[in-house]
Amino acid sequence: MTQTTTKLTKENAMYVSTIVSIAHPEWGTQRFFYNSQNLNDGKMCHTFGKAGESVLFDSDMKFWAVASFKSNTPNCINKIN
Repeated sequence: MTQTTTKLTKENAMYVSTIVSIAHPEWGTQRFFYNSQNLNDGKMCHTFGKAGESVLFDSDMKFWAVASFKSNTPNCINKIN
């Protein structure tokens, strides 16, 4: 049986509850906080970790997969890869 991985994207980020590193799944599942902060240089970032102590830039989303969605996620979002 093959499991499909849903990558973390700008389009699905607001519905994501937890993420996992694609290259390092041994790091475990991380809580994801969609807070879309605009930095001085125009980059956007979000936070992750137990208390949101780590920063994740939009450009780094490609390295992360969705581990779980929030319960209020529209059904069509779960199918976005």
